[in-house]
Amino acid sequence: PNYFEEGKPYIDKIYVQVVPEASVRKTMLSEKTADVDFWAIGELANELEPLDHIGVSRATATRWLTHLWFNLAAYGEIDPVAFPHPVLSDVRVRQAMRMAMDIESVVAGVWPDGSIKYIWTEFFRPPYNECDIPKPVFDAAAAAALLEEAGWTDTDGDGVRECHGCTTGAPEGYELALEFTAWSEFGEVLILAQQLMAEYLEAVGFDLTLSQETGAVLWETYENGGLEQNGLFDMVMWDDGYAGSDPTDYIWCYFHSDAAEPDACWNTWRFHNEDFDALSDETWTVDEEYRKELFCDMAEILDEELPAIPLFDASDITIYNNRIE
Repeated sequence: PNYFEEGKPYIDKIYVQVVPEASVRKTMLSEKTADVDFWAIGELANELEPLDHIGVSRATATRWLTHLWFNLAAYGEIDPVAFPHPVLSDVRVRQAMRMAMDIESVVAGVWPDGSIKYIWTEFFRPPYNECDIPKPVFDAAAAAALLEEAGWTDTDGDGVRECHGCTTGAPEGYELALEFTAWSEFGEVLILAQQLMAEYLEAVGFDLTLSQETGAVLWETYENGGLEQNGLFDMVMWDDGYAGSDPTDYIWCYFHSDAAEPDACWNTWRFHNEDFDALSDETWTVDEEYRKELFCDMAEILDEELPAIPLFDASDITIYNNRIE
């Protein structure tokens, strides 16, 4: 009765259900027992769109960006200085991983229709997409050379590199082994991308264990044992993004040192960079041109330090029953 626009529909109840399984959501939408699926995956939208009672809304601007996120602290730790990750704490290893993967080919192979695009910087949306961040070059030989420089060599010829003079604190002979976890609810396409990326990394001497996990487990709080908040991962892959046009809060949450404290926000990679923090703190201004300069400076730091590798976008899709106007 107190709705602020006279004559607009009055709705008695809205039922919100959490349904993790895409197959169940598909059945509910096709049989008209559900009306709206927010943040739907593309495959589900393509399958349902031919139905007469189904409509699909695709955002004209990309919101979501999938990353490969690195844990810079040792497994189960939250302090990357006192307890550095035995592999990923060396930026040269992270840079070598980016060189070793032909992400553009992965995207083209998994999404041949061109619906998903390769993206290599955080600032890819207007008005902050003016930074001159060079597109990474796929070069497996250069990746192998950088791993050699970082002290990771394969001395026993089994195809897996070991630490021989590495600077991460790993013991002599420690294998270049990592668990690579993907967010399971993204769908089968992300698991396929994970497998293709792993093949590239294994070709230059990594030993990877592939796993998938639900968001409820990955993103639970620190107190409740969430994997990421507790540092119980090596590297994970999932997508996120910011609504609207202002990335200020989003960038602070994922990369500012203050956000690395458990449950403070989502810098669970424990990325600490004083220069980045100072730039981020300056972005709270209405001077748009200055903000653009700040974001581009931050983009350069993220490109050099690689706490995460940006990979590709994801469609922002809503599926709905046409009875909703």
